[in-house]
Amino acid sequence: MEHTTKGTVTHVPPGQGKSYWTPGGHMATFKATSEDTGGAYTITEDTFPPQVGPPPHIHHTQEETFYVLEGEMEFVTDGVTTRTAGGSLVRIPRGVLRDYRNVGSELARVLVLYAPGGFEGFFEEVGELVTGHSAPRRSARCGEAGCGRREVRLRDTTSLAGIVGSHTQYEKTGVLINSNWRIRLH
Repeated sequence: MEHTTKGTVTHVPPGQGKSYWTPGGHMATFKATSEDTGGAYTITEDTFPPQVGPPPHIHHTQEETFYVLEGEMEFVTDGVTTRTAGGSLVRIPRGVLRDYRNVGSELARVLVLYAPGGFEGFFEEVGELVTGHSAPRRSARCGEAGCGRREVRLRDTTSLAGIVGSHTQYEKTGVLINSNWRIRLH
């Protein structure tokens, strides 16, 4: 059965939903999009291979709530480390530096709620659409510049809003840089 939305009810069966390989190397599957929720939130089911997670980053427009379904995740927020297992919940407010990864030896599965919704645009821009049970290409796992430093090319600045808040300053240079990412607009 496919993802269906009728009126205010959305049903996405197990194993269904549009999935993207992220530049950090994990898979994000959309279970509820901003369109489904009237912009209130987005929910993804993320699957992290061992020792995988995105680089440190800040969301200026969304808070993230993580519910660990299985596996061992580690979250570092503003320098504080929290190690979690299945059944744990971690909420990170907007504007807080975050770094997280699967620290276990098995896959980790995590439900992630982004509020308000709309963060799916970022995954659509920088991710690689999953087809079947494909593995991420090197560019999706590590970025075009290699695993030590990641570079992502975006078509426009729309999807940057969830990461950097007001992105006017980046429209002129076309480049957003922190210690792990280089995002170039084209």
